[in-house]
Amino acid sequence: MDEITAEKHAAVEKHIAPLDDANRAEIEAVLDGIKNGQYTKHFDTLMLQEVRQMIRTEQKELKLRRWSADHGSNGNDIYQAYEVYLPGVDLNDNPKLKAKIIGIEQDQNLGFFETADFEDELLGFFSKL
Repeated sequence: MDEITAEKHAAVEKHIAPLDDANRAEIEAVLDGIKNGQYTKHFDTLMLQEVRQMIRTEQKELKLRRWSADHGSNGNDIYQAYEVYLPGVDLNDNPKLKAKIIGIEQDQNLGFFETADFEDELLGFFSKL
């Protein structure tokens, strides 16, 4: 969109209407960025993909930090654990993640049962991202 017009905006809205909520929200965030002057260059397909990936990354980091705050964990530690998380790989088969989680549990002085619950909750959360 070189110029923001009601006609062009309506065309984009019509195009994104059938998308799922997450994709529609990303496109709406891009449109908001265009409106408020955050994005001034012409958008092509590659630029749109890059911006959408940036939006997804920011949203994922925000979710990680919120989860860590809700569970009394250090957000940076949880983010670093997520970076070594491998979907579908058991914790015992991912020594980097296992070591990171053990470090987090030791920092929080978790007991035996708390440790098991923490691991289950954390891995469940990671799998949803």
